[in-house]
Amino acid sequence: MDLKLKNLRDNEAAVAENLKNIREKIAERESEILLPAYKKKRLGKYFKFRDSYNSIESWPVYIKVNEVAEVNLCYGSSFEMNSRGEIEFSLHRRLSEGCLLNGITKKEFETEYKKMMKKINFIK
Repeated sequence: MDLKLKNLRDNEAAVAENLKNIREKIAERESEILLPAYKKKRLGKYFKFRDSYNSIESWPVYIKVNEVAEVNLCYGSSFEMNSRGEIEFSLHRRLSEGCLLNGITKKEFETEYKKMMKKINFIK
């Protein structure tokens, strides 16, 4: 292999490693600065968003944030009944920021949960 080409590739690898280290340091610092406020804004809070198969069929999904892993990465409990009548519960759903735009009260969450449970009990 050409020596100049080898040196360029070695230099590229060193720069890439340095960039990776800088990005890790930035992420650590952002977490130190931003994570406490983000947790306060999200942890233990309730949200609702619309899910759909297409632009015509949509339904609400109700969420409680149980864990904030990092800025913009949360996990929570959720429940929903889709437009086909299928009910889904999740105890550890990965939540994107788009799911957490519409905050609701604990009372609204619990009211909708009770309605869902009535539908399930109707099956018995």
